[in-house]
Amino acid sequence: MHSGGGPSAFFLGGRTDTTTPLSEGLALLVSLQEIDREVLALRVLKDELPGKVAALRDRLDQAEAEQAAARGALDQMNRDRRDREAKLEDTKAHIARLKNRSGDIKTNTAYFAHLKEIDAAEKLRSAVEDEILGLMEKVEAAEGDLSAFDAKVSEESASFEGRRQELEREYAHVDAGIDEKTKARENLAAALDPGLLSRYENIRVQMRGTAVVPARNATCTGCRMRLPPQLFNQVREGRAIIDCPHCHRILYWNPSV
Repeated sequence: MHSGGGPSAFFLGGRTDTTTPLSEGLALLVSLQEIDREVLALRVLKDELPGKVAALRDRLDQAEAEQAAARGALDQMNRDRRDREAKLEDTKAHIARLKNRSGDIKTNTAYFAHLKEIDAAEKLRSAVEDEILGLMEKVEAAEGDLSAFDAKVSEESASFEGRRQELEREYAHVDAGIDEKTKARENLAAALDPGLLSRYENIRVQMRGTAVVPARNATCTGCRMRLPPQLFNQVREGRAIIDCPHCHRILYWNPSV
């Protein structure tokens, strides 16, 4: 029988004036269940960590996509502005050619038609200049938007890298914890009677990870069903391995819980 902080340190209060330690096998089962519960919690945490990294990566990807869209919009505005500037130069050259031809016109009809053509070209020039001014304003606003997206990407990138490193350290810590608990479990399992260990494992599989539960107030805390008084007294004594008659989990009693 272990002493001190070992598995048999769980005590049963059968009466107010006495305490009865759990049997060696039952105490080992209680400790084994606790380790399995801890390992399960660590594995759940470990499984969640990649998702947390992916969520951070998604935020950075979104910021980069917004940055790329803003840069693409700015590039398109600059191309449109250059196209309008080229069109303006062509229109100015066309107006200059029209004016140079004014002296060659011989009839009033042709002259008035010529003036009308010049007026239309001047209106086109003015419209193109207005378009260029509008595009310059849009380019200035788009440059401001892109600068904001650049800052956001820098912020998200730094946040992602810092948090990723934290999660990697946490992952390593969880892995080490799982290894430590697994070794402790192996030692406990080796100390158990093979038949009792097999019984525990079968119940644990059937009950989705929980094979050993405390009884409290004459109730199984696994299935919440009431226990017969005589059976509950046997559980309180802790000298035998007692199953819940309803869910078949192994029962123990811990007065401190």
